[in-house]
This record gives sequence, structure tokens and C-alpha cells, in this order.
Amino acid sequence: YFILHMKPKMIVLLVVVALAIGGASFYGGMQFANAAKSAQARTFGNMQGRTGMPGGAGRNGGGMTAGQVLSKDATSLTVKLNSGGSKIVFYSASTTVSKMASGTMDDVTQGSDVTVIGTPNQDGSVTATAVQLRPNVGTPPPAAQ
Repeated sequence: YFILHMKPKMIVLLVVVALAIGGASFYGGMQFANAAKSAQARTFGNMQGRTGMPGGAGRNGGGMTAGQVLSKDATSLTVKLNSGGSKIVFYSASTTVSKMASGTMDDVTQGSDVTVIGTPNQDGSVTATAVQLRPNVGTPPPAAQ
């Protein structure tokens, strides 16, 4: 009833205000989405693997590595990559380990399937900031020695 008795100038003004609010909301949403994408890119860097799937060594030597632990010492892991190669991964006390619950490097053993996120080094190794244990699906455990 109220809108039907309004003057045409007032209706035009309301339409302009509604469009301005809608446009500003759309712009704000786009800015938020772009900021979220940028934050994700900074967090994970270049995760595109050689196989085209996240978790590979990365075309440009990205800092994410996934595969099976071949060996482990006090400061490094050697990870067998799905491509058949291997990657040395350095870790420290500040490296986080996750396994659907908090973990430690003591949880990482030979034969563990891991995903490593870290900083690539010039020699091709990676300095880990996080290690995620993955379930060994379809992989037999290493032979007892």
C-alpha cells in the first residue's frame, strides 16, 4: 500500500539506493573471496605436483612432498615419492606432525605414508614445517628385521 502511493521520484530513489547497496555488497564479497584465495596461496604455495595432483614434489620445487618414509634420523626423513624418486625432508622441534590428532616425530616411522609441507631448499630437499601421517591404504607394512 505504501509503495503504491509514493511519488515516482521517490520510487526511483529507492531503486537506486537498493542497487547501490547490492553493488557494494557484491564488491565486498568479491574482495573477501580474493583475499581468501591469496591467503591460501601464501599458506600452501605451489602444491601442484608433477602428476597434476596436490602432494607431489611440485613443478617448481614446491614445498609439499607426499610418499612413504624410507628412512628417518634425528633431523631428516627420506620420503619415497609416488613418481619413484625420493626426497630428503629436514625437520626440527618446530615442525608440526598431525594424524587426526596431535603427533610427534616419534610417530613417523619407516614405511609411514606422509604428506610434508615446508620450504624447498636449493639442493632439492625440503625443510618441513608440518608432517601429516596418512593411513597406509593398500601398502603392506615393511618386513620385520
